[in-house]
Amino acid sequence: IAVPATLIDFLIKKIPLLSPKVIEILSHAAVIGKKFDIQFLFTLCPYSQQEIVQIVDSAIHDQLLEQNSEEKGRILFVHDRIKEAFYQNLGPDKKKALHFKVANLLENLEVKSRTEFIFDLANHYIECAIPEKIILYAYPAALKSLENFALKEAADYFSPILQFYKENKADEKIIEISKQLAEVFLTMGQNSEAVRIVEAALPLTKSTLDKALFYKQLCSAYYKQGAMEKA
Repeated sequence: IAVPATLIDFLIKKIPLLSPKVIEILSHAAVIGKKFDIQFLFTLCPYSQQEIVQIVDSAIHDQLLEQNSEEKGRILFVHDRIKEAFYQNLGPDKKKALHFKVANLLENLEVKSRTEFIFDLANHYIECAIPEKIILYAYPAALKSLENFALKEAADYFSPILQFYKENKADEKIIEISKQLAEVFLTMGQNSEAVRIVEAALPLTKSTLDKALFYKQLCSAYYKQGAMEKA
């Protein structure tokens, strides 16, 4: 059921009136995500389980949160804007530290469960900027996003991987990720972004096949932009 925008505005205006403890706990929950496991919240917050449960129950009563009817023990923020309002109460260093802690909790799950949380792992490690973990989780998350036709999400996962390889001057990896990211941007209709990616990768490219693919992507982007003289 869609939550009316007027109700969301009203709820967000009420947040500064909440007690510091409530704001702190719900801000920690916002780091976990729109949907969170209350067990994770017990680990993140420096309060007793009873206190946390009471505050979560109160937030459900106040329509800030709701119970997930499909997954026992999981709670939802009623809207992304409400989650974001709590999230912004945390400073940059605190956010990074909490994202790292959540990612570590997820990594300690069994392998099967960890696979189910591949997107969460990628997102948390991107937020806390741990390069080797971004490579480990963001790439499979990008491929999974492509399988699900979630192109924007795929681009969001490919982009920090590409940045990491650029910083480390890993030319072969830059070329490989650039091919994939450019194709995603072309499919999304973001032709200028595709051109930017390809033009940055071309000077590094030695393989004739890779050059041919990049020129094909450039021509496609220019054609879609109506720049026929370049295509």
